[in-house]
Amino acid sequence: MRRIAGVAMLLVALAIMSAPAAAHAVLEASSPSAGARLDRPPGEVVLTFDEPVETQLGSLRVLDAAGIVVSSGPVVHPGGDPRRVGVRVGPLATGRYVVSWRVISADSHIVDGAFAFGIGTDAGPPPPAPSGNAAGSSCKSSSGAAI
Repeated sequence: MRRIAGVAMLLVALAIMSAPAAAHAVLEASSPSAGARLDRPPGEVVLTFDEPVETQLGSLRVLDAAGIVVSSGPVVHPGGDPRRVGVRVGPLATGRYVVSWRVISADSHIVDGAFAFGIGTDAGPPPPAPSGNAAGSSCKSSSGAAI
């Protein structure tokens, strides 16, 4: 009987410990979509998650092939929907672009990722996994300074 109770307690403990991991926000959709080949540049990039996300301590950047940030303005929740985050992009030329994002999920965990899209060309290979560097020091501003 003790053995059964011990196993039951272990299973309950494992279920409790794994529950927060299942609650992380998941990217459901994006515009443009990952790997897309567009004929015309978008005016904004919008990501949609499966739960509300916070961006005040996060980021959403669009970078050109040289690593220059081409997104501008604040990260917003389009239409007031807390599951969606978006940022405007300036005029974009033909080429490849990377969308890099970092948000805070409802369970307060950082969730990040990146994907590529192309304008008038293929998106190319997917970008490497985010390094977990909150400062984004591998990114450069239009002046070439690391951000």
